[in-house]
Amino acid sequence: HTHARTTTMPASSSDISVYVSAALMLSFLALAVRVDSRFNPLDRPSAYTTARTKNWLLLGLLYIAFYTGRYNVSILNTPEVRAIMGASKTEYGLSLSLGHFTYGIFMLINGAIADRVGGKKAILMGAVGSATINSLSAIMFYSRVQTIFSFTCFNILNMMFQPMGSLCVVKINTNWYTKRERGVFGGVFGVTIGLGT
Repeated sequence: HTHARTTTMPASSSDISVYVSAALMLSFLALAVRVDSRFNPLDRPSAYTTARTKNWLLLGLLYIAFYTGRYNVSILNTPEVRAIMGASKTEYGLSLSLGHFTYGIFMLINGAIADRVGGKKAILMGAVGSATINSLSAIMFYSRVQTIFSFTCFNILNMMFQPMGSLCVVKINTNWYTKRERGVFGGVFGVTIGLGT
């Protein structure tokens, strides 16, 4: 009888760092929820503060997704990825620059759209649009048909939807907090957004 021996590979330092990072993110998120639910200088009813915390928590998680969908292109700036698309460092850099330029322009345009249709509809439009564009770009990349031209087009389209995230998060959450409460909330929400990076 020959028994196959199974060996368990020890966890690498990168694997451990992933688990540590995840634990830290969840801990900070739990702390942020706790601080927001306990900070109540106006003695609001618990039903209100609970609903408020749920509101910003969901928006925070959505904004983390926005963040991920915005900066993934920078993280992928590696020789291997550029080789697949046949792109030079300069071409890839130009693609990123065009995306950032588009983001700046559409901060103004999307602000007007959000004022017209409302924060909730606008952030959903941005989330669906960005998710769709990122998904199509990923499919083309893994199918090995992505070129630097198509990548740039997808990046620009993505950056047209991305400003809906930051604009609408502020617009929606402002209604839940008075000026007296916004300082603490800004710090709490900043921690949540920071988890996305």
